[in-house]
Amino acid sequence: GRIFKEDVAPALRAALPLGTRSSDSDYNEPDWQENSWGANYPRLLTVKRAIDPRGLFYCWHCVGSEDWSEDGNCRLKNAVEEI
Repeated sequence: GRIFKEDVAPALRAALPLGTRSSDSDYNEPDWQENSWGANYPRLLTVKRAIDPRGLFYCWHCVGSEDWSEDGNCRLKNAVEEI
C-alpha cells in the first residue's frame, strides 16, 4: 500500500538503480520509461509511432502507452493524429 509506494519503493530504487524488466516492474512505477527502457526510450517511441501511427497496439507501461488514459480505454486527445 502507501508505505511501500512512499517509503520502500523509493529506497529500493535509490539502493539498486539497475532498472527493471517491464513484466516485473511495479504497476504504479512513476519513472517506468527510464526504469524499463533507459536511454533507448526516445528512439523506441519514434519507431513505435512510425510503425503504429494510430496507436492500435497498447499495453500498460509499454512504449507509447503515455498516449493513453490511465485506465487504457481511450487515447489522449493530444496523442490522436489525423490520418
